[in-house]
Amino acid sequence: TTDLAAIGKALAGDDAKAAHEHCHSLKGGALNLFADGLAAAAKHTETLTLAGRLPEAAASLARVREELRRVELDVERLEKTGQH
Repeated sequence: TTDLAAIGKALAGDDAKAAHEHCHSLKGGALNLFADGLAAAAKHTETLTLAGRLPEAAASLARVREELRRVELDVERLEKTGQH
């Protein structure tokens, strides 16, 4: 969630470069976890930041948050069942 907060802060400050870097980092982490939905959402936001479409990128964070929450729930479920 650190990258997610940093993305939001960068977008609020109209810092497309920082937002892009944090989106890229989040996407990479998601890919390492095989969290395809989160990776796709981060990539979409990353693409918007590269295009300078910061208001749209900010709006797309809702999907990123949703996908991140899904990953968190999956991890919690795996921890409870002992399947890690």
